[in-house]
Amino acid sequence: KEKRGHLKVKECIAKHCPAVPSSSVVAPIVCQFSSIGSLTQKYLETQFQESMRVSDTASVKNPYSKLTKPKTQPQLSDGIKIIWPTTEEICESVEGYRGGGSVPGGIKNVSKTFLRPLFNKWSDNRRDNNPMAKGKNVPHIKSYYQLGADGESMEYFVVTSHNLSKAAWGEIQNSNVHGGLRLFIRHWELGVFVSPSLLKCRRLVPYGGGGKKSQGDLAIPLPYSLNPQLYSGNDRPWAWDERQATPDRFGFYGLP
Repeated sequence: KEKRGHLKVKECIAKHCPAVPSSSVVAPIVCQFSSIGSLTQKYLETQFQESMRVSDTASVKNPYSKLTKPKTQPQLSDGIKIIWPTTEEICESVEGYRGGGSVPGGIKNVSKTFLRPLFNKWSDNRRDNNPMAKGKNVPHIKSYYQLGADGESMEYFVVTSHNLSKAAWGEIQNSNVHGGLRLFIRHWELGVFVSPSLLKCRRLVPYGGGGKKSQGDLAIPLPYSLNPQLYSGNDRPWAWDERQATPDRFGFYGLP
């Protein structure tokens, strides 16, 4: 029985989410957080995505199996959506660049090539009528979910203190000193996992816009779009240790 990290989420998904046939539509895992660690593509593919995805297998029974990308798992760019503010979004926020201190991502961590196709905006100009949208406010919450196959609901929802890092979610390591494979976690974190079966509802849908709420649905207040907006070609991920070329409304060119 797992108690912590991404393997705990894997266990919760296996227990509280119905299995999804491997032939069904690939639904991405949406990850929203306020700090990003030094990630690798292999970690996201073989550990994080594998644990956070609703699947047709009961691999939770052997969470320390061979750490390779499963054949049925989607490509990273299809399987994970990362919500991370752009430099422009931070600049135009109500706090300007000073608000970027709440999103401490270093340029070394946010500029990795494999992350670029995963980045999605915090705000959304597509007008999905979400009354909870906070596009002009800098985020500091952390939330994760897998989008439902209908594109309007969530298979599960996690609100937590975990940022996207190995230190927070844990990394499976092979340690001779500690008797073989183990999940190594550096941080103390706390989160809440909910699903339709746990809350005895038909679907989890966003409050207000972004989903068609009907009888039996339970609303989750999302301050961003259920289907986030992919970065455009000119968008740059916010990096708090980078000097900016454009001043914000207060005349700053980055964090003071």
